[in-house]
Amino acid sequence: NPTLRFDSGYRCGDRMGLQYDSLIGKIIGFADTRQAAIEQVKHAAQQLVCFGVETNLSFLIALLDNSDFSAIKHHVQSIQADALEALSPAMLACLGALYAFGDCPVASVWDTSIERPLSVRILGMHVHALLSKFQDLITVTLNEEEFQFKLNPQDKTISTDGQYLSYQIFRSSDKDVWLWCPFGNFFVEKYYEPLKLDQGTTATSRFVVAHLPGKVLKLHVAPGDIVEADQALISIESMKMEHVFRAPLAGTVNSIKVEENSLVESGELLVELDY
Repeated sequence: NPTLRFDSGYRCGDRMGLQYDSLIGKIIGFADTRQAAIEQVKHAAQQLVCFGVETNLSFLIALLDNSDFSAIKHHVQSIQADALEALSPAMLACLGALYAFGDCPVASVWDTSIERPLSVRILGMHVHALLSKFQDLITVTLNEEEFQFKLNPQDKTISTDGQYLSYQIFRSSDKDVWLWCPFGNFFVEKYYEPLKLDQGTTATSRFVVAHLPGKVLKLHVAPGDIVEADQALISIESMKMEHVFRAPLAGTVNSIKVEENSLVESGELLVELDY
């Protein structure tokens, strides 16, 4: 396409360093009008797949749908708040459900109903949902609201509100996956999973790790502090955005492995908690 270009200094297998701005690439579109260029760039962004490092692609796709951005009425303070509103809880819940069910084999006729709680971290947010699956219909209950969609594992699509959305899943571990869909590319981490061993028994990771490279802006807690579930632990700046890492459950801060203004790499241990 002579009116569309993707510029990048990285290839598959390259390592994202900490010494420079973590810019992966740019999508550049040319058209007769601003809106036509926006639509062209948005379509390209929705097709882009980038796994291995967390990116702000979903934020940029939402920004391209923002009316103030289209009308050139946006400003620095409004961009993040307004665009993130487009990343609705329903969309986050659907992504969490895809994480739970998306790579499962088709259930047999004798086992078509599943119900389970799911808690994931996605886009720096903790999403708690109840997932109910009957045949290929998934119901997500989130904040007392229900969202329904159909999963089509054969052609890797989901249908919701009359729309058919393609998706791809790459599982990087037994609890982490990368998801691609038209909303963007997402790293989804399951940070708490109830175990049906004994009544009240639960399990979760004691370790909070960085899933993107960046600079430590602020330590919100200190060793020995008692924290509540979802309480802010550390803020990291990456891709010109602030990402807050939170406690998955209530507990005590055992140790903090980084300092303010230090640089961290993806996968580096940040905080150890005791429950």
